[in-house]
Amino acid sequence: MSITYVNRQKKTYYLHVGLTKKGNPKYYLALTSDGNLADRIPEGFEIHEKASGQVVVRRIRPQLITEEELKAVERELAQVKEARKSYAERDGEFIAVYVARRSVMLEETIRRMTPLAAQTELEESIDQFLNYDEVFRFVLTNSEKRLFQTQRFCYLGSIDDWIFIGEEAPIQKLAHQYLPHINQDSYYELM
Repeated sequence: MSITYVNRQKKTYYLHVGLTKKGNPKYYLALTSDGNLADRIPEGFEIHEKASGQVVVRRIRPQLITEEELKAVERELAQVKEARKSYAERDGEFIAVYVARRSVMLEETIRRMTPLAAQTELEESIDQFLNYDEVFRFVLTNSEKRLFQTQRFCYLGSIDDWIFIGEEAPIQKLAHQYLPHINQDSYYELM
């Protein structure tokens, strides 16, 4: 039985196995089922979907963030109306928050091409073309006390990098304090 993965754009990827130049097995995902399909994920690896929707096989990373901490961010994110279709994920020592970026032109084109489609069908079609931007990171700075510090992306031409903002605090407090700034002008004022 081959391994498949359906990403958030509803594309099905098939796990393949090939050989490197040295003859070692290499695993990759492709949209076609042609070729040498793998029937298992190699030990120590996982299938991971990137924010772009691209699906890769990667080494399992040690998670320093607990499931409860991730859930705390997800609960706060669900309360933010402007963060529709957003998600959070653990990545090593931080939690990344991704926000969907919608294309008004694309939405209008899909609506014109499918005028008789139901609203739910239209939304599903539009969701297949969403792009995601990483807007916040909550970095674990003190693993004993479980304190985090927030980062946001700085878009100044001279910086264009992640900057720390605010003070160290528990994740629930930081998520409650910063996530409401998503898709607001106040985001750019956070220092």
